[in-house]
Amino acid sequence: PDDPQLVDRVLERAATSAGPVLVLPPEREAGTPPGETRTLGRVLAPFDSDEVTTALRPALARLQASGVEVAQLLVATPETLPPMWEGPGHHARAWHAELRRRHQVGEASVEVAVGVPAALVLARSGDADLVVLCWSRRVRAGGARTLRGVLGAIDVPLLLVPVN
Repeated sequence: PDDPQLVDRVLERAATSAGPVLVLPPEREAGTPPGETRTLGRVLAPFDSDEVTTALRPALARLQASGVEVAQLLVATPETLPPMWEGPGHHARAWHAELRRRHQVGEASVEVAVGVPAALVLARSGDADLVVLCWSRRVRAGGARTLRGVLGAIDVPLLLVPVN
C-alpha cells in the first residue's frame, strides 16, 4: 500500500469490477494472524454528497440489519461547509438536523469532520473493522486522491462501492 504503483494496480483491477470490491490490507505485526476470523462490529462510512449516500444506503442498511454498528462521517473541507455548520445557534441545529434527515441510514451515528479527506478517513478508521468508500471507478492520473491516500495507509479492510 505504501507503494503508489501498487495502489495504481489495485485501483485499475477494481475499476474493472461491476460491483463492490473488498480490498484487504497487508497483515501487520499486530494484526490478526492469517486464518484467524475477524469480527465485523463497527463500520465507518464517509460521505460527501447525496450521490454517495444513495450508493451506500443499501449496504449500510444490510450491515445494520446484521447487528453491525455504522458510523457515517461527513468528510468536508472548509470550502464545502455552510458558515452556520457549528455553534450553538438555531441555524447550526437546523443544518445538523437536515444533514441527519438526508443522510442518516437507520440508527447510524452521523458526524462531521473538516480537513483533508484522506487524513480524516484514516484518523477515524482506527476503531473500525471496515471502511466503506464510494468511488467513480475512474483511475486517471491525478484522480481519486482521497481513495489513493486512504489505500496507501489504511490498516483495516476497505469496501469500494461504485457510485455509478
